[in-house]
Amino acid sequence: MSKEMLGALTALEEEKGVKKEVVIEALEAALVSAYKRNYGQAQNVEVEFDSKKGNIHVYAVKEVTDEVFDSRLEVSYKDALEVNKAYEVGDTIRFEVTPKDFGRIAAQTAKQVIMQRVREEERNIIYTEYSQYENEIMQGIVERRDNKLSTSTLARLKLS
Repeated sequence: MSKEMLGALTALEEEKGVKKEVVIEALEAALVSAYKRNYGQAQNVEVEFDSKKGNIHVYAVKEVTDEVFDSRLEVSYKDALEVNKAYEVGDTIRFEVTPKDFGRIAAQTAKQVIMQRVREEERNIIYTEYSQYENEIMQGIVERRDNKLSTSTLARLKLS
């Protein structure tokens, strides 16, 4: 991802009212899921989105232990000391494991997550705008019907 992604997030915030931070948080969670699905499910993984440059980094999080039972979750104390002499048993270390082709997967995931988040926020904005009129008699014209809304949501939005 790049500066284009940051520009798109800014435009999304201005046009749709969806905060950048909300989308970035959802995007990071979705990318963790995408990484685990495509590159090994047992790892503790964190995804970090650089909001200044638009870069995405994937980190494998491992705990420092005396004896390694699962190399995907743990790193030996001896190996940790080679990285940094300050590590102790029980510390966690983040190793960057961003794959070369992760940009394509990230882009596909980002599109899906952003579209879902935009729809959710649009519904929330409409609901918040009209929920104050609950139990009041109003007159209105239906301009658009969204079949994706559930029956319970439609019932809550129904104006008498």
